[in-house]
Amino acid sequence: MPALGASAEPEKVLRSCLARPTRAAPQGTRISVQIGTCAGTFKGLCGIAGTLLGGFVVAQIGRHDDRWKLWAPAVTSGLAGPVFALCMLTQDFTTMVATLAATSFLVGFHLGPIFAIAQTVAKPSMRALASAIMPLTAAGFGQGVGPLAVGMLNDALKNDFGAQAVRYSLLSAAVTTTVGALLFIWAARSIRADIQRAS
Repeated sequence: MPALGASAEPEKVLRSCLARPTRAAPQGTRISVQIGTCAGTFKGLCGIAGTLLGGFVVAQIGRHDDRWKLWAPAVTSGLAGPVFALCMLTQDFTTMVATLAATSFLVGFHLGPIFAIAQTVAKPSMRALASAIMPLTAAGFGQGVGPLAVGMLNDALKNDFGAQAVRYSLLSAAVTTTVGALLFIWAARSIRADIQRAS
């Protein structure tokens, strides 16, 4: 499969992604390349689309009620949990790629709004600190604690489930996304008072 780049033809990449992996391919070579190329491509593109659309939509609906700045991310985060669970549990290649892309879109949807909310509820003298805390916590949990916890869970499950332990340990991400949706709803209860306090 050709690498994605300026010389790659989009039609060929799309056709190869939607085609079922060939059984004749050596284990761990062509199939892995196809899965990585397709999943990475669609996940990245849908994540970008979700981030841009989330920022635009929430900016529009948030004008009428500040609580929508957190309700909208709550809805998409709540949907991301079951969609990602389907991604982890399906045996169908096309369904896996589609649900992974949808999960990326739904998770990306709340990125713009939460950074905007952090600036909105912070007093002017604290906004630089708020800007620093957001990526720090995101990196700490998303790239630090999260992978460590999933890896530990995978180690705990591998004796019972073997190679399938990876699938089940990654399901924990669906749970945390759902918890995030509940926290958005909880934060929305006081968002108007928080904004007034900061202004």
